[in-house]
Amino acid sequence: MSKFYKKPTNLIINLDSQIKLEMVFIKGWNYLKDESTISIDDFYLGKYPVTQGQWKLIMGNNPSHFKDNGDNFPVENVSWYDAQEFIEKLNCKLEDRFCLPTEAQWEYVCRSGGMDETYSGGEDIDSVAWYRSNSGLQTHEVGKKSPNGLGIYDMSGNVWEWSQDDWDATGSGRIVLGGSWFSNPVYTRCCYRTHYGPAYHALDIGFRLVKTI
Repeated sequence: MSKFYKKPTNLIINLDSQIKLEMVFIKGWNYLKDESTISIDDFYLGKYPVTQGQWKLIMGNNPSHFKDNGDNFPVENVSWYDAQEFIEKLNCKLEDRFCLPTEAQWEYVCRSGGMDETYSGGEDIDSVAWYRSNSGLQTHEVGKKSPNGLGIYDMSGNVWEWSQDDWDATGSGRIVLGGSWFSNPVYTRCCYRTHYGPAYHALDIGFRLVKTI
């Protein structure tokens, strides 16, 4: 490796004087799928799910059901199409390249960089996730549980997160991951995924951002 190489650092992107995006650098990797080697390039992933404060700044509204709790609570009640509209406006504002994570990106990071762990950050669900038994049946401020091994929060529980990927070849559903404040533990596991139509929205579905490099 060249002595001039410098590992990229995490990013803090100021959206205004009070609201910022925090992004964690993720080193790319190769993995085997269906006897073929798949390469994932370096990228940045949101340290937290997109918050209500970030959404309001970009979109000028707040679709969230739990909208009285504060700007640092995750935005929810947004469809896949809504997330895409937010990303389009954010990219125009910052002249940058944000998108939703692919399923492969999301799961690798959820597992703290491909570790064999049940929940994002380990085996103790109560330390890393807001879920049915400890949430009081509502969302919670992002970043209040322990992070995973890459320093990323709330990938298990709090809100389901949209991915970029189709569920199947028909393209009728988009993959969601991570479980939510309403979920039983089985649904907050790193390996669990389900799907909804891209126009579907619910008060336990949000998203987080990827920034391409």
